[in-house]
Amino acid sequence: KNAWVKTDFFINTVDEDTQYLILLEAVMPYSKIYINGVHVSDFIHPTLPNEIDISDFIKEGNNELAVLITDYDKDEYGRYMTPTGTMLIAENCGIWQDVYLCKRDKLHIEDCSIRTYCENGKIEVITDITNNGKFNGSIDLYAYIYDKDNKERLFCIGKETFHIEPSLRQVIKFSGFYKEARLWEPSDPNLYTVVIEIVIDNNLINTYSERFGFRQIEIKGKDILLNNKPIHLFSDWGHKVTTYCYTKEWISAWFDMIKDCNMNHSRLHTCPHPRIVLDMADEQGILITAETGLHGSGGYQASNSQQYWDNAIDHVKRFIKRDKNHPSVILWSVENEMRWNQKGDEIQYPEKILKYLPKIKKLINELDPTRPAYHEGDSSLWDESSQDIVSRHYGKDGVGADWWDEKKPLHFGEMALYHYEGPNTAVNICGDKAYTDFKEVDIASGLDAKMLIEYGRTKGISCFGPWNQSCLKLIRYPDKDISLKYNDYNKPGIKPLFVRAYTSEFEFWKKEKNYKIQESFNIQKNAFRPFALIDYSLKDSYFDRQTIERNVYLVNDFKDDVCGSLTVFFDNTEILRKEITIKSGYVEKQNILINNNIESSKEYISEHILKYSFKSNELILDEQSFKINIYNIKSKHIHNFTENINTKKVSIYNGEVYKDFLTSVNVNFNSFDNIEDINSNNTDILIIGNNCIQDGSTLHENIRKLLEQGVNVLLMEQKLSVFKDINLVNKQYLTAFRTNSKIIKCIKNEHLRYWGEDPYAKVNSNSFISSYNYQKKYTKDDIVYVLEAGEGSFGRGDLSFSPLMLLKYGRTKLFANQLNISNKLYEIPQAQYIFLSMLSDLTMYNRVKKELFILNSSEIEIFNEIKDKINKGATLLINILNKKNIDLWNKTLNLNIKLKEMKHIYQGAIKSYDQILSGISNDDLNGVNTYSYSRIGT
Repeated sequence: KNAWVKTDFFINTVDEDTQYLILLEAVMPYSKIYINGVHVSDFIHPTLPNEIDISDFIKEGNNELAVLITDYDKDEYGRYMTPTGTMLIAENCGIWQDVYLCKRDKLHIEDCSIRTYCENGKIEVITDITNNGKFNGSIDLYAYIYDKDNKERLFCIGKETFHIEPSLRQVIKFSGFYKEARLWEPSDPNLYTVVIEIVIDNNLINTYSERFGFRQIEIKGKDILLNNKPIHLFSDWGHKVTTYCYTKEWISAWFDMIKDCNMNHSRLHTCPHPRIVLDMADEQGILITAETGLHGSGGYQASNSQQYWDNAIDHVKRFIKRDKNHPSVILWSVENEMRWNQKGDEIQYPEKILKYLPKIKKLINELDPTRPAYHEGDSSLWDESSQDIVSRHYGKDGVGADWWDEKKPLHFGEMALYHYEGPNTAVNICGDKAYTDFKEVDIASGLDAKMLIEYGRTKGISCFGPWNQSCLKLIRYPDKDISLKYNDYNKPGIKPLFVRAYTSEFEFWKKEKNYKIQESFNIQKNAFRPFALIDYSLKDSYFDRQTIERNVYLVNDFKDDVCGSLTVFFDNTEILRKEITIKSGYVEKQNILINNNIESSKEYISEHILKYSFKSNELILDEQSFKINIYNIKSKHIHNFTENINTKKVSIYNGEVYKDFLTSVNVNFNSFDNIEDINSNNTDILIIGNNCIQDGSTLHENIRKLLEQGVNVLLMEQKLSVFKDINLVNKQYLTAFRTNSKIIKCIKNEHLRYWGEDPYAKVNSNSFISSYNYQKKYTKDDIVYVLEAGEGSFGRGDLSFSPLMLLKYGRTKLFANQLNISNKLYEIPQAQYIFLSMLSDLTMYNRVKKELFILNSSEIEIFNEIKDKINKGATLLINILNKKNIDLWNKTLNLNIKLKEMKHIYQGAIKSYDQILSGISNDDLNGVNTYSYSRIGT
């Protein structure tokens, strides 16, 4: 990566009292700068500005600027010796931001730090005045506040008079109170300008201006405060891999999308972004986390080299100096996932990473004490009690439902299933429908994000960063290459000449709404609604006459406090009305008790609606409805179950927990303490209680003998498998799904989810429907997996476990149940329903043995020998038809089967039920382990 870039520039007159500079806003990777053939600068930071004093190297008339672009210095693993950030910076080269020829007086303001506070409009301005000339005398320095356009003077912060000598720098601090200041906030991003004037003998010599906003960031307990109120960051961020992303039009479209989705924040991921991004965020009220180029998960950083850390410290100093006065910047991200930067035989979490990252955080705090700095995704590498902010990435536990003590802000900076999204990551929410339509995957991913976000909002989590809408989920444009033209190619700003087909997230060259969303966008938008009524319990089923207890959380992320009326309805009956005030940035909790005294339905399951509504000043701020199922144990449906069951002799072995329930529904049964006492004379259906199978147990032999005698078996939850080749694994799931089977067809997918009060976000949950599951494996036994379960994340996942399977054994059958029925029998009505359904199904089993013939497609002559049997109902399976014999088979069978040659067939999808596919799911017909970032053939 070596190249020369040259241009000429013209200077009419060289003034000895003027300082001339070249400013290169960004060159990647490294650069050497030459003026008129003289080497004047080396620079190694590909995302930061290089300002060079060229006063001693220029001449009147024509001058030459030459830039030699060179590759990064690298370590033995090929990693870069300077913080680069993401792949766009690491893998490209060139002058990628603007270049300016500047001039200023040799007596000038070199730097300025502006610090603002909420109380009485307090402002501090720390100026660094530099004298590179010959002046030796007294100067007056004035600091003013102007409007944002630098036209109207509003306030004098102060005046300082002092003596300055040649070749000296001096720091002057101003402090004042502008009581009329309007605060900068996302909903009202008020901007001002600080103007510094250098006056000598009442003559204005030089001015310096810097735009800013009045606002204050601090941490108090678990909250990040903006202007003394908790602020919650709803964030969109991602890897920007094209130059379009830094055009004014693209940024404007992106910020509009952020607001459209009820978001307010972006972390400028993995590296310092061009100034224009922050300028526009200041103007549009987008909150920003500014992140260094220390990006570990890309594996680009030479973090075991001392040279790297020396360069990183210089990188941070330049970064903070450039961006410290932007009011939109509220947090500094020290780094991103440097824990994953190992290569080769390096130890995990190398010593230098653990040593230097805290030092860099301390340096940032010293350079800018007005904003918190934190370790993005890496705070757990150190004692988190000493961290300003606790930062987590991915997984449900990121919302802290099982561990967060709420003493420090929790920042869930990277989350959701969008990252490495594929059918196999969505199976816990939509089951094998994920393999039929990517829309199902998208919706499932959105629901996963929504459930985590809503739970986290009730706890006051400071940041949610779903990965992400802008750079992943938006449908990319255009459908063909287009060319872009500009009236003035010398005007500042990046100017892409082409937009390649399907590469841009926004049609930024258009002024109207210029992006296309998927379903998850609106789901996520709803999760981020600024005022939210949140009931995170997913339990939707209750017993008849059972008191229903719920909690609703009133979450206010509006700028101002909200006063209004909460109303709760069950069906059309108002059961609560209460006036509540919710402070800005805070949460109120309301307990709801519903006396379920509605008239019993004749149906076993009756549907009802629980509705929450909040109205303020006659405006409904939020309204949420939930379906509630009430189960009537005395219904005709249950009576039919018990009648069927009572036609058979039912026995229980080691199942005390089931006796009271079976008695309550009038099921007759015998109870045995000794398995040897049970036989086909006294038992048609045997219920074997949970956790009977122990190490060294011979119970599996007893079960085999009973099946051979004609006894059907319902084997309840175990921790050890009775099946030789099918293992039980301690896998806990909140959901399960039916396979393509008509077995116990009254059991629906909606019965198989969230058996408890705990939220989706909780890892150690009381809502699991199964805790030990059979690992699906196809054996010589006649096994049907009636239900399947699974979960996925980061590209991995499947439905390879089953909480309910059926063994057909001669003329009998065995249900092997792993649903948590025994523990939930008196808590969850679905547990009772499924328990009775299985017993009822066992009463109706009458297996008819059919003949099956399997032929290879070349064995067509054998067909004539079995033709009569096929016509009388035997099953024929023909393997692998081909072009040579398809016509003959069609003629023989009187069919019109057509073959079509297709490449890269990696999955099948079930179109409709057929007995030959009984117990099969779309997951079984899928040949791809990881969809995301996978090429054909891998």
